[in-house]
Amino acid sequence: AAPAYPAAKPQMIRSVLHRLGISESEQFIVELQKTDIISAIKRITVPVLIIHGSSDLRVPFSDSEEILAALPKGSKLSMISGCDHLFDSNTCRDSLITHITNWFGKHL
Repeated sequence: AAPAYPAAKPQMIRSVLHRLGISESEQFIVELQKTDIISAIKRITVPVLIIHGSSDLRVPFSDSEEILAALPKGSKLSMISGCDHLFDSNTCRDSLITHITNWFGKHL
């Protein structure tokens, strides 16, 4: 089964879109909730890095594991200890940048 968080939290979707400056319609939210995330992810053909904070209370780690399983070979799931969903601390952001830099150093 696809991770449930898009369908379960339409207000979160609206909040993220608002922060990004994207106006959404109710129809957009309805269509987004119907999206089979795993089927969409399976169409990705290049390795992907997923970074998950160990203190993330918004997205369960098991969702990231499920997404990783649907991604192509060579994809990676990294957990950063003590970080939340937004990587709010400087330490978390520094670790996030290090993970991303290392990934691109290897894959570009």
